[in-house]
Amino acid sequence: MKSISIVGFGRFGETLLTLFGDDFKVGIFTRSEKNKERIPKQSNIRVLHTANEIYEAEAIFYCVPISQFESILTDHAMFIHDEHTLLDVLSVKLHPKTVFERVLKTKKTQAILTHPMFGPDSSKNGFSQLPLILDQFRADDKTYTFWKTYFESKLLNVIEMTPDEHDRQAADSQGLTHFVGRLLQEYGYKQTQIDSLGATKLREIMDQVCNDTWELYYDLERYNPYTKDMVKKLDSSFERLHKKTFTT
Repeated sequence: MKSISIVGFGRFGETLLTLFGDDFKVGIFTRSEKNKERIPKQSNIRVLHTANEIYEAEAIFYCVPISQFESILTDHAMFIHDEHTLLDVLSVKLHPKTVFERVLKTKKTQAILTHPMFGPDSSKNGFSQLPLILDQFRADDKTYTFWKTYFESKLLNVIEMTPDEHDRQAADSQGLTHFVGRLLQEYGYKQTQIDSLGATKLREIMDQVCNDTWELYYDLERYNPYTKDMVKKLDSSFERLHKKTFTT
């Protein structure tokens, strides 16, 4: 049985563990005592207490905040060896690509860029056909094929995409959705007695987005180089619509 480590056990780390089930020997590393209490007591799962223990596994998944990824990988560099396969699950892809290239510059370590386009809310009824973005990056064909085939066996919709194309599309998809959801929160959007279906759907978007942390929101918007253009386009669209609506 292949051994893996999960670094970080927030809401998505727990989701990833659910996806893996009992397919692997899993080590979980988290500094949060509260999160440690949520780790299931199963024969294939163990709690890791040191960074060195993380890299006793063959594959390491980084389920950490985007803004902390570089410092964590830098701190762990001394433990990373050529036989490891590293996989990030960050919601942006150009940033981890750059960090991996810097930290692994003198190593033969394999790395795969991934973005599971789901979380604990969207996967609560299962993983079938939920999208997962993959880029082979520094992995050889054998290793990449193993993970691609594994994710497909979980019925995920695997989409192969370059980091640049991912971030371009993500800015107009995930980035836009989170921005609008937080905008509705700032507006104070609330249920009324006469809500239409459309109003209900808007509130559902706000509630789902705001169920994630502000840290994730800030990281999504700040670490994607294409988000600023999205916000500028949204600002321009608002101005045009405002004029159309109130200019006689």
